[in-house]
Amino acid sequence: MYSNKEVKEILQRCITAIDYMDKVSHLPNCNDCAIYHVCSHAPRLGEQVRINCPLHRERI
Repeated sequence: MYSNKEVKEILQRCITAIDYMDKVSHLPNCNDCAIYHVCSHAPRLGEQVRINCPLHRERI
């Protein structure tokens, strides 16, 4: 059985992880980049996209 303090720590870690996931999911990435098709750093099919890339360009 977990103590109240342990449960509180576990829930705080969950909240921190959810906040991080939310922050990362809203960063610009290759999927919404205007130069994706000509970028030499763009991932190949099946690879993870880059997040917060300094070369990212907004689509018009």
